[in-house]
Amino acid sequence: LGPRVVRVPEGIDPGFEYAPGAARLRSAIPPERPDLPGSMGGAGLPNRRPTDALPPARAMPASSLLPAGLPPQDYARAFLAPLGATLDEPGIVLDVIGERLVVGKELFQKPDGQWKADKRERGPFMPLLARALSDPDEIWARVEWHYAQKKAIVRRRYIARFEIEGQDAPALVVFDLGDDGWQGTTAFHGREQEPDDWRIGVRLYKRP
Repeated sequence: LGPRVVRVPEGIDPGFEYAPGAARLRSAIPPERPDLPGSMGGAGLPNRRPTDALPPARAMPASSLLPAGLPPQDYARAFLAPLGATLDEPGIVLDVIGERLVVGKELFQKPDGQWKADKRERGPFMPLLARALSDPDEIWARVEWHYAQKKAIVRRRYIARFEIEGQDAPALVVFDLGDDGWQGTTAFHGREQEPDDWRIGVRLYKRP
């Protein structure tokens, strides 16, 4: 066999397909933050607000939402599969602006292995949460000061909105990623101005 090129995040050994490298790859999976950063102060990047609207919500079939009450592993699989990962094998997502993120089941587990994939009843939205990461409407960046850690945290925020068949209000999906971990928010929003609450910082990307 000839040579091949494997691209991995900085600090991850190219041999991640094998057991020692796979463990290092899993160590790059961000933990979930317990709460959104409401107690953090802005720093560095200006807190700009958009003057234009989000791209129109994309129509999605009712099957885009999973049934409530599934085992948490099923919800985790529904997020990982579209991103090329499984419960057994983590994967590397290359987003639309060329940034990389390692995803795996650890996104939805506590350190002791307990599942939290249906936290805040987000389980049925898992396919849309994956879509927000791989094909967002917008990506925003913001630098915030983390008072507890006494350092600045750079965050990327992936925002997507979907019109779900049979639902009166659009679904707003947000994947928020920083050096201290990630947070996912999913909900149906009836007020058109609510998505703008999440659009702050510097916009890195807008879907054509």
